[in-house]
Amino acid sequence: MSVSKIIRNNYAVGIKVHLYFNKDSHNRETDSTPRFYLQPVELLTIEKIAFTKEARHKGYVEAGQRLYRYKHAGEELTTAKTEEIYKDIKESHPYGYKENDPPTFAKYMLDVKYNTSFQAHYSRYWRNHLSLQKTPVVGEPEPHPYISFTTTELVTVKTPVGTVPALGEGLSPWAEYGTTRYEEPQLFSCHEHDINLYVRVPYLTENFYIGDYPTFGITVNSSGGEYSFHMKSGARSDSWPSGTPAGALPDGATFSGYKLSFSTGKDGTWGGFQDAEADGTEISVRRVVSPDVAIGSQGPWYLSVADKDSNHPYYGQGSTSGFTISGLQSPELTLKKGCTYFFTQTGESNEGHPLYLSTSAAGADTNIYSSGVVLTDVFPSGVPGYGTGEGTLVFKVPYDAPDTLYYQCKNHQYMGGELTLVDAVPASGAKPGETTVVTFNQQTEGWMYYYASDADVSLSHAKEKMGGLILLKKECAGVEVDL
Repeated sequence: MSVSKIIRNNYAVGIKVHLYFNKDSHNRETDSTPRFYLQPVELLTIEKIAFTKEARHKGYVEAGQRLYRYKHAGEELTTAKTEEIYKDIKESHPYGYKENDPPTFAKYMLDVKYNTSFQAHYSRYWRNHLSLQKTPVVGEPEPHPYISFTTTELVTVKTPVGTVPALGEGLSPWAEYGTTRYEEPQLFSCHEHDINLYVRVPYLTENFYIGDYPTFGITVNSSGGEYSFHMKSGARSDSWPSGTPAGALPDGATFSGYKLSFSTGKDGTWGGFQDAEADGTEISVRRVVSPDVAIGSQGPWYLSVADKDSNHPYYGQGSTSGFTISGLQSPELTLKKGCTYFFTQTGESNEGHPLYLSTSAAGADTNIYSSGVVLTDVFPSGVPGYGTGEGTLVFKVPYDAPDTLYYQCKNHQYMGGELTLVDAVPASGAKPGETTVVTFNQQTEGWMYYYASDADVSLSHAKEKMGGLILLKKECAGVEVDL
């Protein structure tokens, strides 16, 4: 048996391309085409090219640094092969995609239809070349107005030439390998759980901005990840629309409302898609007044350890020692959900008494509550509760935290006191100074979109492109992306 020998040839393919303008498209998922898109309409030339000096001895002409061309294609290019090359170009970026091939379809959608830079580039080109624009006439098979131009695509084509002799008796083209399989590592990095969001009004279109980027795509943990979208104004050129001049945003200004919402498709209910929070199974959403910027009105709290007296809430129970804060015996503390608080143990009296949070008053490392708890500084020996007794516990209170918790010692009973957790003030989630808290409950991978569900549609394009893509990943093993 013999098999075909495969060689690779490089070709310069000259094609005529039309830049189309579909005025009815706004790059929504329901639009049949992008607003601006490219499409090859005619194959003009095809010739061989090469990239080494030796090509000159084979009839090529130097056309640039390391580029040799102007040689007709050989017999290896049949009519069928030429048509195949042209078809591959039409189905490749940026012209199109292969039918029933999700990866090439996704690339085309993200790089052409939803790529604001791509669309803006060709929008400017269209406006700056009015004399080149052509409008289809009756009988002409053109779907939209267009500008025609020619370009050259460089392609590599594998072509069978001759045969490779069959292997001798007893020889095989394959070999046995072990059963160890390579597993793709989880390298996805999710974005940080606190995301600042702005509204700007650029040319024609309002947009949600994350950082300095409009309609910014983010990656989140789909398996119960809680994310806070903080509506901000003033830090980005006083940009939130308010009807007041830039730089003049007085207290009490009436801001335009842009309610942050979440949907199963681009542009949300404006684009005909379902609101993701409609039945409460996709995501759960809270809209509240933004948490305090720092650590709340009562913190930080500095803890020491002293003998209990009758003022301690658990005097006569458990350990004879208890925590003190500002000289008070384990006082009850009030925390606001959404805010962050610091419990700092300082001084040798804390040695052997590492702090933790519990759902019961007993302490001694039972009924541990860990949601939102971060130990930023462990004791010098690396083990909480030993060394000099220095350490800090940071607690960002979850919005779904219980109404009562306890700060207690891991090693002894009833040393601490009660924490009363109060709810954040409800809000619309549509103005600066408010926060939309989202918990993703899918437990699967996929995507959804964020958008403005109550934008003022009397404004030009206000309902379109406000938001962006949310990529949902079950695991985020990479470094958290800081926005």
